[in-house]
This record gives sequence, C-alpha cells and structure tokens, in this order.
Amino acid sequence: MAKKPANDEPKAKKKGHPFRNGLLWGLALGGALGVLFAPRPGRQTRQTLRERFGEFPDQFDEFRTTAREALIDLNTVFKNWRAAKATQLKQALARGRQAAEATRADLEREYAQRVAGGPPPGAVGSPPPGVAGGPPGGAAASRPSGNGAEGERRPGA
Repeated sequence: MAKKPANDEPKAKKKGHPFRNGLLWGLALGGALGVLFAPRPGRQTRQTLRERFGEFPDQFDEFRTTAREALIDLNTVFKNWRAAKATQLKQALARGRQAAEATRADLEREYAQRVAGGPPPGAVGSPPPGVAGGPPGGAAASRPSGNGAEGERRPGA
C-alpha cells in the first residue's frame, strides 16, 4: 500500500460564501450603474432617493403590522383546525372502542354457546353462512365441539 505524501501546508480558507459575495457585488454594481445611467440629473436623482428612503421606515412599519396581524390570524385558524381534528380523532376512537367492545361481547357470547353445546351452526339465531361463525359455503359442516375432538359432530347437525 502506497503512502500518501504528507501535506504540511495548511489549506487556504475561503472568505465568505461565493453566492453571498456575488450577490453583494451585483447589488453594489447595479446600484452604481443605475445612478450613472439615470434619465434625470444627479441632483434630482439624489433628491428622489432621499424622499423614497424617508418613506421606507413608514412603509416598513406598515408591512410589519400587516404581517403580524396575518400571523395572528393564521395562528388562530391553525388552533381551530387542530382543535377540530382532535375532536374528530376522539370521536373516532370512541366509536372504534365501542365497536371493539360490541364485537368482543358477540364473540364471547358465541364462544359460550359453542362451549355449552348451544345451537349448531345454521340453526335459527346463528350467524348466516359465510359470516364468522357460520357454516362455510352455506352447508352445515362438522365442527369441533370445543373439547379437542376433531371431526366430532354435534347432536342435531
């Protein structure tokens, strides 16, 4: 394995960011050229610039006030939206909880009937064919009795 030559010279640091430097130089050059090639004499151009720069603080304050009001309005809209979504989420969770509890109660009731030797599948009061707990394909099928004996038929099936 070949060794890399030792570089004892420190790396030269760049001063500033190239984009920022180019932007600042462009602004300065553009401003200078704009003043040089202005359609009015220098005295009138300088007077116009003074007037416009004199208006700047007032315009900036107006912009700042408008922006602050817009942010307050946006914040209010966001808070209302967030509260509405939180309410919707709570309602959806409550509905899901109720559905889960109802399903669990139905499954516990069906399990208790099967363990106690309740009505066979397909009998009145049992689920319709193709629904969980009902006979597959609509035919009365042999189901385990719950005591581990596979293929054992229930009485009346």
